Amino acid sequence: MISGNIQNLKTEAGLMPAAIVRGLAYLAANDIAGLPVGRIELEGDKLYVLVQDYATVAPSEKRPEAHDKYLDIQYIANGAEEIGWCVRHDGLENAEDLRRDKDVIFFKNIADETKLVLCSGMYAIFFPNDVHRPGCIHGKSQAVRKAVVKISIDLL
Repeated sequence: MISGNIQNLKTEAGLMPAAIVRGLAYLAANDIAGLPVGRIELEGDKLYVLVQDYATVAPSEKRPEAHDKYLDIQYIANGAEEIGWCVRHDGLENAEDLRRDKDVIFFKNIADETKLVLCSGMYAIFFPNDVHRPGCIHGKSQAVRKAVVKISIDLL
C-alpha cells in the first residue's frame, strides 16, 4: 500500500511504474467532483476509473476485500473516509470469493487492521497483496466523492 497527495505527483512520479503514473495523472488533470458517476475507460479493461458517490458507514458495515488481477488507486475528491488495511496472509478467513467473475474476494473481520485516513486530494494505492476496507466513517458519516482507478497488473 502506498498513500500520498495528488499535489505531490510531479515529484513522486519518477518513483512509480508508468501505469500508476498514468492513473494518477488522470486524477490530477481532471475535476473528479464534476464528472458523472460511473465508469470512464482510459485504456479499455486494462486501466479505467470508477467515479463514486456515497456516505461513509461504520466499519462493521463494510467487508475487507482484495483483488488478484487489478490494483486500486482510491482517490478522495471530496470528503474524508477511513480505510482499513492489512497485508494479505494465510490466516484471513474468506467470507465470499468472487474472484472469477468480479476480481474481488471478501474476508471476515480482520484483527490486524491499520486505519488509514484519506481526505480531499489524497490517494491510496492497494496492490493485490493489500486487503482494504474502504468507505468507513472518519469521525462521523459524511458524503464522499471518490474515484477508483483500476489498473490491470498486466500493465506493471
